[in-house]
This record gives sequence, C-alpha cells and structure tokens, in this order.
Amino acid sequence: MKGIIERDIKNEYGGILERLNSAEGTKLAILQHDLSEIQKDVNRIDDILKALDELTLPQQQPSPIVQMTSLMMMSQGSSQENMV
Repeated sequence: MKGIIERDIKNEYGGILERLNSAEGTKLAILQHDLSEIQKDVNRIDDILKALDELTLPQQQPSPIVQMTSLMMMSQGSSQENMV
C-alpha cells in the first residue's frame, strides 16, 4: 500500500512539474518578445534624439588644424596668383 501511495505522489508531482515548466516556458517566451519590442522602441527613440541633436546643435567649428591648413592653402594660392 505504501508503495502505491508513493508512486501516485511521484506521478502527481511529475505532472505538476511538467505544467510548471510549460507555464514558465510560455511566460519566458512572452517576456522575450516584449523585451525585443521594448528594445526596438528604445532604438527608435535614440534615433529620433540623434536626429534632433543634429538639427538643434550649432554647426561645429573645424578643428584648429583644419583652420590652419585652410589658411595656409589660401595664402599659397594668393602668393601663386601674385607670381603670375
């Protein structure tokens, strides 16, 4: 009799574990899907913020090296014109 009760309890316990594991898998799949959708929304928000930054930030000044190079090239061009 004791063996029969133990076997029934193990079968019942096994069934409970299977249902719990199935429910866990379903909930994890839903959470993964929701997380993926939220990440897409976050990425879209980041893209919008970057676009707004590009539109609202003043144009950056060229670096000093670029400015010096431009000045040097302009002065060389004008000195070559004077030679002609």
